[in-house]
Amino acid sequence: MPSACQSKTLLLLDGHSSHVKNFDVITKAHENNINNIIILSLPSQCTHRIQSLDVAFFNSLKAHYNAVVQTWLRHHPRRPITESEFELFNSAHTQVASVDMTLNGLRKTGIYPFNRDAFTDKYFLASTATDRR
Repeated sequence: MPSACQSKTLLLLDGHSSHVKNFDVITKAHENNINNIIILSLPSQCTHRIQSLDVAFFNSLKAHYNAVVQTWLRHHPRRPITESEFELFNSAHTQVASVDMTLNGLRKTGIYPFNRDAFTDKYFLASTATDRR
């Protein structure tokens, strides 16, 4: 973490206990001027909807990686994929990783620009089964 961070920095945590209970991260943020580092922990079990990497990046990466692997397997029948074929992942990652992909994920999840209406009521219908009035 840069020690001379002048602008606000948003650090998104996905709500997994290994992240939100990581006091080293919180301590490091505090040591580097907590006023400029905003830590936002997303609720667990919701990342498939609100974590920008899950929404925009990982699905696309998975699809590209599967396509690259299928092509490789056609050209190398009966040969297993090992660590030496890491370039397969690198190829898929290179096709997917971009600033536009990152911004698209943040936009879709309503994180940036902030959009409180990113999720319609249909996303909350399952919770009505446990509503008690």
